[in-house]
Amino acid sequence: MVIYFDNASTTPIDPRVWKKMESFQFEEGFGNPSSIHMLGIRASTAVEEARQKIADRVKSLSEEVCFLSGGSEANNWVVQSLFREAQARHKPFHWATTRAEHSSLTKLVSWIQSRGGNVTWLPVDAKGYISESYLKDLLKKSNIDLLSFSHANSETGTLQPLESLAKIVKQSETRIHVDACQSFLKTEIDFAGQNLDYLVLSSHKIHGPKGIGALVMRKGAKLKPLILGGGQEGGLRSGTLNTEGIVGFGEAVELYQDEDRRHLEELKKHMVELLAVKVPSAMPRGDYPNGIASILNFGIRGCDGKKLMQLLSRNRVCVSTGSACDSGSKSPSQTLMAMGFSEEEALSSLRISFSKVNNKLEIEHFIEILINCLKEQNHEP
Repeated sequence: MVIYFDNASTTPIDPRVWKKMESFQFEEGFGNPSSIHMLGIRASTAVEEARQKIADRVKSLSEEVCFLSGGSEANNWVVQSLFREAQARHKPFHWATTRAEHSSLTKLVSWIQSRGGNVTWLPVDAKGYISESYLKDLLKKSNIDLLSFSHANSETGTLQPLESLAKIVKQSETRIHVDACQSFLKTEIDFAGQNLDYLVLSSHKIHGPKGIGALVMRKGAKLKPLILGGGQEGGLRSGTLNTEGIVGFGEAVELYQDEDRRHLEELKKHMVELLAVKVPSAMPRGDYPNGIASILNFGIRGCDGKKLMQLLSRNRVCVSTGSACDSGSKSPSQTLMAMGFSEEEALSSLRISFSKVNNKLEIEHFIEILINCLKEQNHEP
């Protein structure tokens, strides 16, 4: 049996999602949704149904939802598009973000700076929260065109207070860009009520297919397209729509229920309680129990997190030390360093991430394996 606790990287596709997708690959739903014959109309109708399901869950309008390949494309589109728009108007561009973000944001910093843009790194505290006082002072002193941050941090699960941050920002002309790939469906998001401009969503974090996501854009904050062609998605993103992926995304959204959230909370609580008793050297990072229920990050002083992860893998346990996009890096987590942890502490971390298909027996088995792996490394639990 494989214990899979790396769901922040990707989740297994729900069999019911796969079954729904199949009918739009091989049967009478395979038509191009841009075609106006009956197979095209059938595909187009399914796409719009999925769009509405997603809009309903984030309290947006369906026409504000644009389908694309996933979170990285959406993050790049928002930042690059607004930067290019400022350039076209011969105006300066000032972007604010944190060092604790996904690499699809942090790696844009040098790109923006090399082209004359200005970037401010917002500090985060020891739990990973953006400093609201710093943000207030910054907005008093500077014009910020765009504020970008993750709703739920992909490494620690820290959940930023959307309403509070939006209230600060909306006193200015700053646009708010939120990466909600980890938080979507696992906590409430009110796109309209929280005054967001851009919201990034991903399918494969909620038991849907890979390669499909959505960018929710406020009506008055539409972006210029980066891809030109047939004018799909209201002219915002050209290219033949990934119908089966979109249908799978919509089905995964429909299948995700409130009890799944409660189940994640129970799993995380059980893991923390067992670690406290059986592996007291494990120290949770972030803001437990207030973070997103699907992610738990902890460090074991003196341990090499990557070596421990590899040892766990040899024992058929899949975990990570951070974001999958940075898994090949030998450097310490920039998220943990931004939170004030030392390089040694950052390198000692493990990220456990749950999904609705995990159970408490897996957690108990994992703890036993973890203890054995620590002993194998001559480290006391």
